Parts: sequence; C-alpha cells; structure tokens
Amino acid sequence: MNLFGSAGVGKTTLARIVCSKWQGNYFVCDLREAKDMKAIYLNMMSSLGLNVPIGYVDQNSLVTKVHGNI
Repeated sequence: MNLFGSAGVGKTTLARIVCSKWQGNYFVCDLREAKDMKAIYLNMMSSLGLNVPIGYVDQNSLVTKVHGNI
C-alpha cells in the first residue's frame, strides 16, 4: 500500500495504526527522499534488514533480492 498526500495530514500515523493491528507480515519503509527506483529498492533492502551495497549497484540484483525477501 502506498500512502500519498500533503505534509501533516497523518499518513505516518495512519500507517502505524494499521500496521499495529495487522496480523500478517509487513515492513515499513519511508520513501520521502527517494528520487528514483534504485533509491526505493535500496531503502526497501534496508527496511528488510538486508545488506545495502555501496558503490555501483546492478538494479536487477536489487530487485531480485527485495522480491526474494518479501
């Protein structure tokens, strides 16, 4: 699920409330500073507790690692 809206309307609060009541597996990542898909996948890796590579990164390997852990 993606929450999108103006600053200060309660997106983070809503996400925390929903996730606290959810019985399944979930992870939360903050994508406010993500400028491209590579940044999104790196953020997701960090949220999943995976090692985040430094330097040149093949985006296909990032996608594979994230999908494998979700």
